[in-house]
Amino acid sequence: ADRVTPLTGVTAIAAGQTNSFVIQGANRALLAFGANDKPQSNVPGGALGIGSVINQSLPVPVVDTDGVTPLVGVIAFSSSGENAYAVKADGTLLAWGENNYGNYGNGTFGFSTASTIPVKVSIPDTGSPVIGVVAGGHFATALKADGSVYSWGHNSILGGGLNSNGSLGDGTFNDRYIPGQVYNLGRGSGVVSIAPASCNPIHVLALQRLPGFSTVLGWGPEYGSSGTLWGALGTGGITFLPTYFPSNLAPTER
Repeated sequence: ADRVTPLTGVTAIAAGQTNSFVIQGANRALLAFGANDKPQSNVPGGALGIGSVINQSLPVPVVDTDGVTPLVGVIAFSSSGENAYAVKADGTLLAWGENNYGNYGNGTFGFSTASTIPVKVSIPDTGSPVIGVVAGGHFATALKADGSVYSWGHNSILGGGLNSNGSLGDGTFNDRYIPGQVYNLGRGSGVVSIAPASCNPIHVLALQRLPGFSTVLGWGPEYGSSGTLWGALGTGGITFLPTYFPSNLAPTER
């Protein structure tokens, strides 16, 4: 790409807080641009997944796990701004950027484990491929084709009180470095898509379709860092288990 030629062949886009990603072409190549360095001492760079920490003002190819080959065959992707995820057509789930809280879901965590190129997430092998992913604020959520939902990473952003976030939806406020199932959303749950409730979110939404009705589930905190009630999930407080959204509405017929 250059400054006078429009970017063509784009089939999907996603934006983090300070960077953006697009899928381009029939081979579904992932391109990235925007902020890639993080001057804070506790946050590594490399959120673009291009093998460096250099900011990019024009789209450049994200690389595969070998650090050289362009990443292609991408069917889903998501960015929080500090790290990102991509799902390949074979169901492989990749992560890169920050890993301070086990964001990679491979059992590692900490500043020194951060990677500027994609690494594989250790999602449980259930015979069903990953089809969707959401990058949250220091955590992630993935959806498999069989309806099962998994989460990992940071689960207690401010360490207690109203701000213990429950973003993993497993009924705890404990961080997790390996993906685990979101409560009651296993095989056959009827979940067909997941989405962030905001940019760089600490809560997640899931669209559930079961025979005769459809509904939306949500989990995570409703309070900001100042203790202000946001009301983003319509539950009136912290929801660390999947809950109908808003909570006072029953599932509706399709």
